[in-house]
Amino acid sequence: TRAALRSGVGLARVLTPECNRTVLQTAAPEAIVSTYDTPERAAGCAEGDALVLGCGLGVSDLSREALRSMLKVCPADGTVPPVVLDADGINHAVKDPSLWGDLLAHHRQVIVTPHPVEMSRLCGKPVPRILAAPVEVAKEFAATWGVTVVLKDAHTVIASPDGEVFICAAGNAGMATGGSGDALAGVIGSLLAQNRHRIGVDLTVSEIAAAGVYLHARAGDLAAEEIGEYGMLPSDLIERLPLVCKGFSDTGTRIGRV
Repeated sequence: TRAALRSGVGLARVLTPECNRTVLQTAAPEAIVSTYDTPERAAGCAEGDALVLGCGLGVSDLSREALRSMLKVCPADGTVPPVVLDADGINHAVKDPSLWGDLLAHHRQVIVTPHPVEMSRLCGKPVPRILAAPVEVAKEFAATWGVTVVLKDAHTVIASPDGEVFICAAGNAGMATGGSGDALAGVIGSLLAQNRHRIGVDLTVSEIAAAGVYLHARAGDLAAEEIGEYGMLPSDLIERLPLVCKGFSDTGTRIGRV
């Protein structure tokens, strides 16, 4: 949530069980905190220009059905917000393949953000095979399921359903710690929300995902330059996201290829 706010989303809502309200209001006071105790109450919050699903979700029956309920919501105008599926969202999809149907319904734009172990669960290939050929594995999964894949590793691979591939070589070992992936999901979700009405016109979902990966990695590199890689925390890179984005504007910035 803080990563999304620090990368310019403007307004972020956190959906969580009631027991987490106080800590989230303390940790991210600028965010709106909504709570749920039934899947139906979760579905009531499935609005916004983009959804990031899975970070800190847990793997209980309630969290799975809350996820399913949110994915089944379709606004009256027939347009659904794009989704970043991360962490326990991926774990639920692996355990309950029927969630893929809900995820891809209504021609929804989807980005999945697995690390190699999660990718192994998704595609059924062993981790050494994934590490040996990350581009091929990501491209195959993206084409098979019609989603954008962000395969996280030392060099992150971004693969689109139509075969386009980006590789990000920025980043450093200090980012290999719990929470960095959640921050990346927040950055990508933020960019999706800010660019929702440009998707398919000026930008592809994969280009937005690649931009998010780079901004996240560059913020990590700034943190490493200032405090070193050893003991670096995800919060260190989150606080440097505005420095990476400094000078950007909606009218003056274009994401593309060279």
